[in-house]
Amino acid sequence: MKYLHVLERYCIENYLVEEEGILEILHTTIVLDKSKIAKQLTLNNYLKGVSNPLIELFLHYSITHLHKMGIKTVSNSVTNYCKQNKSLTVLDFEKIEEKIKHLRGEIQLLIGEDAYNETIYALRQRWPSNFHTLTTIVSAKDYILPLLMFRFKKIKGKESFNLKWESLRLGLAKTANIDSLESLRQKIISA
Repeated sequence: MKYLHVLERYCIENYLVEEEGILEILHTTIVLDKSKIAKQLTLNNYLKGVSNPLIELFLHYSITHLHKMGIKTVSNSVTNYCKQNKSLTVLDFEKIEEKIKHLRGEIQLLIGEDAYNETIYALRQRWPSNFHTLTTIVSAKDYILPLLMFRFKKIKGKESFNLKWESLRLGLAKTANIDSLESLRQKIISA
């Protein structure tokens, strides 16, 4: 299609997951020094900790999509894979593993164990478990940003985090580095 542009990341919200913008939003909301926010948030360590299970889930989603299995993979809320831990909502790795196990079984029934193993191996080689892969193939709208909002509740300042979803997205959009959307800009210019 002439005016179709395919994003290089899962969704537009994936371009908003940047530490500087997140710290700026938290600084204006929580009223706490950015360095103290960064220390309490430990964003890179947190995202590193949730990367592997989320990436594995989305690799399995991609296989079901590739084989048109009719399994719902979009607009699933991360809250389905969370639990309460000391009044904080956190990712429940066991729930994600159960979902992956279910998907693996369905995929193997359709394409066989050998084809599954070859496919998942190739996907893992292309998409290793790291921050770049997380922010490229895992939905920021339905998974990463909601998890971060849960994480923000952990930060203690003069005020607690109390920002609505749309305000967070708009705030992050204002601080986002748009250099990563250069291909889109070029497509608009050339249209």
